[in-house]
Amino acid sequence: MKLAALVMLLAVFAMPVVADDVDRWIQDLKDPIPAVREAAAVAFIGHSDTRAVDPLIQALEDKDPRVRMYAAFALGKLNDTIQALDDSDWPVRGHAAEALGYLGDTRAVGPLIQILKDEEPRVRGSAAFALGKLNNTRAVGPLIVLLNDEASVVRLNAAEALGKLNDTRALMPLVQATKDDDQYVREHAKEAIYHMYIAYPDL
Repeated sequence: MKLAALVMLLAVFAMPVVADDVDRWIQDLKDPIPAVREAAAVAFIGHSDTRAVDPLIQALEDKDPRVRMYAAFALGKLNDTIQALDDSDWPVRGHAAEALGYLGDTRAVGPLIQILKDEEPRVRGSAAFALGKLNNTRAVGPLIVLLNDEASVVRLNAAEALGKLNDTRALMPLVQATKDDDQYVREHAKEAIYHMYIAYPDL
């Protein structure tokens, strides 16, 4: 099965891309068979047809992790993911923010910090999640501010992200977050502090 899938993927790369191919791949991203959705996402890697941006962003919600991974890679190659942060539809903004975290390109740090002010809590939460994965200390200050966000999902993701960044500036704010009204925020804050003490045993 794995060999057949590999042959299929290699065949996709070997063929010249035409408009009909792009239309078919977009449809294949919704196919009930995971291997077909995965092949479609892989097919978009290295191509720059902007019609694929929205379908690939939607594929970031796919139940198959490999489909989500390849969709994120494809979006990175399309260089349109950052532009999607300005989309009028908040789920698109949220998925784009999450994709930028998986892509691992620190050029996304600035735009993600800006979208931490988004009016939709789930977008702010996705941006915080992404900044934690990008591991850039420029995000520490803005993430500390989010520990006081009105939405618990935002505070939770901010605490988790700060735990990954392991910057001692976040220690006291995280200590305060262990008193949060939300149980999950408290747990993530405690875990972040635990990791910080492992990294800096002399604290």
